[in-house]
Amino acid sequence: MRSLFIVLLSFIIVPEAQAAKFKLLDVGKAFVVVIEGQIVTGDASSFEQAIKQYESSSAKEHKPIVVGVDSGGGVIAEAALMADLIRNHHLSISVLSSSTCASACFILFLASPTKYVMHGARIGVHSASDEQGSESDTTKATTVDFARLAKEAGAPDSVVGKLVSTRPDEVKYLSDHELKLMGSIFTDDDDQPQQYAAPASASRKIEGSVILHEGNNISSNPMGPTAGISNIGDVNSPEMRAQKDAEFDKFWKQEIQISKNQHSGKAAAEKRCSGSNCVIVLAYYDSSGNYVEAWKYDEPPKGNGKKLVCRQDRIKGQLTCIDWYDNHSFNIQLDHYIGSNLSDPIDDFLKIFD
Repeated sequence: MRSLFIVLLSFIIVPEAQAAKFKLLDVGKAFVVVIEGQIVTGDASSFEQAIKQYESSSAKEHKPIVVGVDSGGGVIAEAALMADLIRNHHLSISVLSSSTCASACFILFLASPTKYVMHGARIGVHSASDEQGSESDTTKATTVDFARLAKEAGAPDSVVGKLVSTRPDEVKYLSDHELKLMGSIFTDDDDQPQQYAAPASASRKIEGSVILHEGNNISSNPMGPTAGISNIGDVNSPEMRAQKDAEFDKFWKQEIQISKNQHSGKAAAEKRCSGSNCVIVLAYYDSSGNYVEAWKYDEPPKGNGKKLVCRQDRIKGQLTCIDWYDNHSFNIQLDHYIGSNLSDPIDDFLKIFD
């Protein structure tokens, strides 16, 4: 993404260009980095510093870092640098019903593997302009590159069309249907995971900005096992492991049915072995068309083993995996799709469990 937008172009929403404001919140079950205002040169460095302040604590306490946004846009090149940080750190993004993520902010939205929104959130796009708000051959080429990138990131054709056809001085907002096609989770729907509010001492505007999973609707997000997020306590305790195992069993049965529905009544699954250890891998496609694998490795005689949910990252050609128990995320290479003959499966899949 950085190579596409390193030219100094901007999405102009308002004439003022004050630097974005960053707020850091510890809401108990997550760390929140809030971005408010226009994105200008230098904001990526501030954003990186904000992430670093929480990074070690996030790993130690098994608490995710969530990015809350309320921005009308700004400098494309700077937003691209910030998007790299979101993608590389696998950060979720959240847009409240009272908030906006438009123009250059949409690059941040695209980069996040997990998108939380509320009904009323204004997520908008338009074509690129120069610093004076005018179009040129260069800005038109940037718009085309951006549209291609959006398509690769899972944006439906209607969103790509809005991005290309909307004038730089206008904004077209995405519909709820378009957001759902991109895999967005509407946290204020009755059937979505519970939403946790920030403490009363935090800014009122940020209340409810951190959207976390509970075990009541595991299948609503294929990247969202309850591991490590709904926990309060030791993830390795027998009680917590038993709870996670029960949640995974429910999830596994639901995804088997989804896989069967997508593959003419037969679940797409295979056994992958390394030495004496074997893992069962179940495959299906989520609501935005991304390839997903659920991994189940029950190590005898304890029966705990490892359980993963891995979702396709179309831009990198990898699978981003989340450990069901502690929410640790990492990337592995997508060697083949289950049921295809693109390549032969390698024999050391279980090395990631070491």
